[in-house]
Amino acid sequence: TDNELGYAHPGAAKYEEYVEFCSGVDMLIHDAEFLPEEYENKKTRGHSSFTDVLKLALDAKVARFGIFHHNQDRTDDAIDNMVTSCREKIQNAGATLDCFALYSGMEITI
Repeated sequence: TDNELGYAHPGAAKYEEYVEFCSGVDMLIHDAEFLPEEYENKKTRGHSSFTDVLKLALDAKVARFGIFHHNQDRTDDAIDNMVTSCREKIQNAGATLDCFALYSGMEITI
C-alpha cells in the first residue's frame, strides 16, 4: 500500500479497516517514507512514517513486513537504521514479525 496512516483524509479508510484488511497476511509491503520526526511537518502528503506502518504490521499480525517508497534523500545507512529500529521494536513487543527494506530490483519469493 501507499497511503498515510497518521492522517484521516476525507473518504480514506480508517486505521481499523487497514488492520482488518491486512490481518494475518503473509506479507505486507507498505510506504514508509518518513521518520516520525519528519512526519510531523509532512502530514497530509499521503505518506506514512515507518513507525506508524510498523504498528499496522504488528496490529494486523502479518508474517513479513517490507518497507518501501523511501525518501529519495535517504541514504542506505539511514534505511538500514529504520529496519534496525523496527526489529528492536518487534523484539520488545515479543513478536516474530520479519522486517526488511525493499530495494530496486529486489526479488521476493513467497
